[in-house]
Amino acid sequence: MRSHVKTEARKARHHALSPSHSVPHGAQCGIQGTQSLSLRSYGILQPSKTRSRHGGEARRNSETMEDIAMAIAAQQYNVGGILLPRPFKVRRLGHFGFNVVNVAEGMTFYNGLLGFKVSDEIDFSTRPGMPEAVQAIKDPRGFFMRHGTDHHSFVLFNKHVMDFRADRKFRSNVTINQITWQVGSLREVVDAFHYFQERDVPIQRVGRDMPGSNWHCYVYDPDGHTNEFYYGIEQVGWNDISKPRDIYYRGFREEPPLPQMSENAEVVEALHDKGVDIFGGYRYEEKLPAAYDVEGVLLPRPFKITKIGPVHLFVDDVDAAEAFYTNAVGFVKTEESAYQCARC
Repeated sequence: MRSHVKTEARKARHHALSPSHSVPHGAQCGIQGTQSLSLRSYGILQPSKTRSRHGGEARRNSETMEDIAMAIAAQQYNVGGILLPRPFKVRRLGHFGFNVVNVAEGMTFYNGLLGFKVSDEIDFSTRPGMPEAVQAIKDPRGFFMRHGTDHHSFVLFNKHVMDFRADRKFRSNVTINQITWQVGSLREVVDAFHYFQERDVPIQRVGRDMPGSNWHCYVYDPDGHTNEFYYGIEQVGWNDISKPRDIYYRGFREEPPLPQMSENAEVVEALHDKGVDIFGGYRYEEKLPAAYDVEGVLLPRPFKITKIGPVHLFVDDVDAAEAFYTNAVGFVKTEESAYQCARC
């Protein structure tokens, strides 16, 4: 399975992009040549000590896409016994989220209409470090929701609250809370942190979030979108109960030393050594009756969401976004088209 991201120019933001055929870039727009890209500006440059073939410091604005590909291919990493050009490999889109100005209406749509189940909620007005101004916000809660067993596949947070967070900086025009990519191991998460750090990619934080239990490294793309690379998210089983808050002591706000105990060992420790009621977590109660026959099963809606994705982004600089997601993150471009002379 190949995850993919399409980037679209802001110029086309009021139009659905579904062309019947691809238009070669520049074919009908009078665009010639390719724009030079800076490796360091988009977080692609090898560590800062790297020098160019001619012995001088790598020039910031003279590299081409071919130079980027060569720089990436110059180093190989052992990822689970396989040599790869990065110390991690994206396996799939994990979860996604929005920062909204009206949480109640957002919940009516995503929870009530579409059927995402609430796994946990957070009242940000009670969290340490939040300014007093948050107390005046009408609904300072954030909601973690799911469509399957992953603790959350979709999150909905209050944009007014998120604007106050010191540990996360959102541009005023960015309403995407996060885009997350699952990697194959905890070591890949830690190695990704060092990889991005060495290449001057802006890093938001590293550690392990609660609720959700996912080990993570958060970075920013050239447009300020938050990208999370994670491993090991909590699974919500047949009883629909998430982990209790008493087990949140296993959260991390810094790079975790390796190795870490397994999640099974965490549960055993919480149950037997700390006396935690492991069934004391949040349980969502569906408000609608199961009145629809959906392929032989009675459900509250005449459909069931089974997967999320793909992701489409509006960006200021398509070249910069393409360089980041293909060369730094490792996605493979599957198609390119043009809409009103804008690359997509």
